[in-house]
Amino acid sequence: MGLRHCWSWLLLVCCWPWVWGVAGSQWTTLGLTNLPWLQVVVVAGAATMTLGAVVSLATDTAFQGRYGVFALVPLVLGCAVGLQRMTPRSSVAALALLVLLSAVSVAREVSRDRTQIGEIADVVKAEGSTEDLVVFCPDQLAPAGSRLLADGFITLSYPMLDDGRRVDWVDYAERNAGVDVDAVADAIAMEAAGSDNVWLAWMDGYLTFEGQCPRLRLALSERLGRPVRAVHADSEGFDDAANLSRFPGGS
Repeated sequence: MGLRHCWSWLLLVCCWPWVWGVAGSQWTTLGLTNLPWLQVVVVAGAATMTLGAVVSLATDTAFQGRYGVFALVPLVLGCAVGLQRMTPRSSVAALALLVLLSAVSVAREVSRDRTQIGEIADVVKAEGSTEDLVVFCPDQLAPAGSRLLADGFITLSYPMLDDGRRVDWVDYAERNAGVDVDAVADAIAMEAAGSDNVWLAWMDGYLTFEGQCPRLRLALSERLGRPVRAVHADSEGFDDAANLSRFPGGS
């Protein structure tokens, strides 16, 4: 089992003492809590999570584990009541297991970078030349890259070819659907005339882009030459993974 699944097990452990412990100190009967205030909190938390899941499915949007924070309060209160009604030995064992899994999950989140752009920026700084062109596809990768690289390199975000400091979300899907990938590649090739290298940080699978970033990579290879993969996307290690391809510049 990978660390990515620890939170699921943590939720099960949180629910376990609530389901089994709140019904009675001898665990002879299964059932929901008879505390009205806890019923209200649990129903509110469950309804919030259910509504979010339904909206996510209906609109075909992504769900991240951190969105589940809305269930934290009901789970914590349920666990507290459940642990209080369990036998002392059982409650200590359950609490110890809960703390252990919590520590694993917290350690993972604290030590883990959300985006792979930091690793990509290190490679560009180590192997690149001043005024190299760094293109981010899609533009959602660009803000972090711009902060790290804009001082020594020329940063561009696909498809607008701005500096990538911010993402313009206005009419986002419509604008991306109308992009001419070849025209963007032509513009990048012209911009790269004085650069030793062109770096493309890219990742496929983003909604509204439908394979445009791999197509951009292919279009640039036709204009600049065959690229070298400098960084491979690590989807297990990063939420926002990305590849880094290095093209010959136009200098």
